[in-house]
Amino acid sequence: MSRLSIIVPDAAATSLPTMGPVPTLRMSSSAMNSAAASTAASPTRYHEKFGLPSFDNTTFVVFGYGSILWKQEFDYDAEYETYIKGYKRLFYQGTCVHRGQPGKPGRVVTLLPSDDKEERVYGKAYQLPADPEKLNAIFTALDVREGGYDRVEVDLFNAHSSSGNLTTTPTLPAPTSKSFRTEVSSQYALLSRQSSSDVEAGEAEKLLDIFQHPNAPAAQPHKNVVYLCYIATERNDGYVGEASMEVMATEILSRAGVSGPNREYLFFLADCLRAMGATDPHVFELDAVAKRMLRGREAEFAAGAKRILAKA
Repeated sequence: MSRLSIIVPDAAATSLPTMGPVPTLRMSSSAMNSAAASTAASPTRYHEKFGLPSFDNTTFVVFGYGSILWKQEFDYDAEYETYIKGYKRLFYQGTCVHRGQPGKPGRVVTLLPSDDKEERVYGKAYQLPADPEKLNAIFTALDVREGGYDRVEVDLFNAHSSSGNLTTTPTLPAPTSKSFRTEVSSQYALLSRQSSSDVEAGEAEKLLDIFQHPNAPAAQPHKNVVYLCYIATERNDGYVGEASMEVMATEILSRAGVSGPNREYLFFLADCLRAMGATDPHVFELDAVAKRMLRGREAEFAAGAKRILAKA
């Protein structure tokens, strides 16, 4: 059997080249910026689970006409006083969580189509941040909060086309617990009468343009804009429908949920609309009826207390 011979060269005869220090690979700042930009430009896919356009190249604006007016609970870059047309704001939606309990639902507002296509519902539109991760968190929370409501796309009109928001309207204090006990103040009543003509007449209608509005964020990129609104239709399980003002007021005064008393929702909504200078006959009538009932209960309680003291 032959043997395999391995010849090892003489180290002295075979000199290997001396290796210097291993060079450090450095990326230029321009290259790093380019790489970062490439990574940042990678499209996100958060929008897919919501059935919405891409979060990367779309600006979203959400129209609020109920509790969002005083309790947003999400970040926003700008707010605009606006209205939609062809709808009525009505206390026809039931809530067994936020303002009521199972078997004793509270009442909150929804929007239903109006026979009058020019009828207006005033509220505020909130421009959401551009960051896709923030949008993902906001829409996740909103879809839970607005359970039973459908997210729909709407046309929004500027409530005061010449100067953006109602800048001529005096700033009124935020709603307080006093709203539970007091009648509409003369200040609110006067404001409502003055501003209704200011808002509803004398100026050409103008669709909301967030790129031209005085409240718009500075230097915002021009993207496709989607205006959204949450609406509970008559088909949803929580819909409780029409009732007399007295019946609705009685229900509202006796219901409460995890977000607080149902009456708080009604009184805060009415206060917010008055502070905007907006009018809403349905909301204001229900607000007045509920407060009249409260005054009657307080008077009855006071009379009963006097009778007890008289017998003592």
